[in-house]
Amino acid sequence: MQRKKQAGIKELPLAEKKGYVLWLVIIMVIIVTLCITIFRLGTFIKNINGIEDEKYEIEKLKAELANLRIIEDRAEDINTLLENYKKTIPDYPGENSIITDIESVARKRNIEIRQIQFGEHVTGKNTAKLTQIPFDLYLTGSYPALVSFIEDVSNNPRIIVISSINIKRNDEVSGELLINISLNSFYKK
Repeated sequence: MQRKKQAGIKELPLAEKKGYVLWLVIIMVIIVTLCITIFRLGTFIKNINGIEDEKYEIEKLKAELANLRIIEDRAEDINTLLENYKKTIPDYPGENSIITDIESVARKRNIEIRQIQFGEHVTGKNTAKLTQIPFDLYLTGSYPALVSFIEDVSNNPRIIVISSINIKRNDEVSGELLINISLNSFYKK
């Protein structure tokens, strides 16, 4: 004790020491609490930023999903076009289907088919993958029925090209016509 007195340091009473210690503990608790709060606040801010990033990613994914749905719809349209294309120019000659289609149109338009005659299939020089199926129709019917028949044949899903039409009067009284139509259809070889 003597040394402390000599140095000019005054010893505090015990009650005051306890007060300072209490204040020191309170300050330390406050500092630790502030540090924990600041750390938690930083984590909270990071979480909020992470949530914002996730929201942005979700919006991007929604936009990509919308684009994929549009592409899927277009793919369905393209598949439909492809199926129609396959009907337009099939992979096989399909003479029976040509006959069936022609007979159906003729019945609908009141045209009598006297004969259907297929020629030899021809593979073109410039179109090595397409083969031409020439055929002739020998028909009887009225002129208005013939016009409707030709419209229906030209609207057939399969490509049928009319090369020539020859018309003769069969009977002066009835107005019935003898009709010879040369046509071509195609298939992929």
